[in-house]
Amino acid sequence: QVRRDLIVRPFEVNHPCRRRVRGAYPSLGYVAIEVRNKLLDEFQGLEGPELVALKKRGVAITRRVEIPLVAYCGDTAPGEFFKLDYVRDAKVLLLECTFVDPDHLERARAGFHIHVSDLREILPQLRNERIVLCHLSRRTALPEAREIIARELGDLFSDRVSLLMQHRARPRRRPPDSGPAGK
Repeated sequence: QVRRDLIVRPFEVNHPCRRRVRGAYPSLGYVAIEVRNKLLDEFQGLEGPELVALKKRGVAITRRVEIPLVAYCGDTAPGEFFKLDYVRDAKVLLLECTFVDPDHLERARAGFHIHVSDLREILPQLRNERIVLCHLSRRTALPEAREIIARELGDLFSDRVSLLMQHRARPRRRPPDSGPAGK
């Protein structure tokens, strides 16, 4: 509990975390949830003093309502957690999409990461107002990644999907010098 009206709930994602000593541990995503107490329908229209009297007698006059605000999946491959209401209904979903290049599909699978091609199946399940793709590999320049994502997703790449990262491509390594300059 962060405060009375805000909680953070962890959920397991599909990205094994291995420790040499003790085996595998689950990786977690997190969702920040606003908690509200709504007046039950049968008490709508009652005056304040009537509600206070009911509450003093121990009558439950409210119900707990949870509003998922922001969900963060962290490193993950596609998984069952996308079926969790608080993940797919969060107002904002921060979702890793590490690899976009078609040649990197096997690399995504091996590392338990999401490839842009996975999003065609994932996005239709989601009801988020905004989906922010993050954790893009620096192997692909951002302008090229945007182009690939837009092409790969077609109509699914709407105003509700955006990219978080604003980095430059990783600089290419220069070959080692072959000797003193000018010789």
